[in-house]
Amino acid sequence: MRRCAGARRGVRLDSPPAILHRGAHAADRACGHFSNSYLDIPPTLELTNESIRAISVDLKVNGKTSLFVLLADDGTVNRMGTGTADNTERELYIGLAKEPLFEQLRDMVQPDWMSLQGEYDIPEKEGLPCTLTILIAFSAGQEVGWRFRYGSESDGPPDDICEFVAAADRLTDPWYEHQKLLVRSLKRAKPWWKIW
Repeated sequence: MRRCAGARRGVRLDSPPAILHRGAHAADRACGHFSNSYLDIPPTLELTNESIRAISVDLKVNGKTSLFVLLADDGTVNRMGTGTADNTERELYIGLAKEPLFEQLRDMVQPDWMSLQGEYDIPEKEGLPCTLTILIAFSAGQEVGWRFRYGSESDGPPDDICEFVAAADRLTDPWYEHQKLLVRSLKRAKPWWKIW
């Protein structure tokens, strides 16, 4: 893929200049409301990869969606965009996948990411402004998430996060291309009532 919309290299999540609000509540982040509160995970609740029910990746470049992927454990797939800085594809495709796309992406989630959830503002941004948001929903109703703000020509999210985004793009690409092909063929087909 494209190194998280052109970022030169990744920063460490525990790097002090990068941390903005580590632990802000995922639901607030999804709505654009960030806070300094930490997500309280009960000690008896273990957030394991097997308990993940949905994963979303949302990459915006210059305020416009460059890539959006949502995969759920029931086979649901949502996809929009190419993940490039110059993406022009703005149609959202929603459907089901027969392939185990969700399981493949879920298996890439690193357990140590859970303690590093929050918002990261990577300093010295160069190029187009980029915002990468990753949200993970668990079967117990908990959500965790990460948001990275960076420049397309400067340091970006950590390498393992960029690899995760690249995998979301790569895994859903064949499904996405097939959906676009289906829509194009439907647009070209004659209505059934026209015989000429």
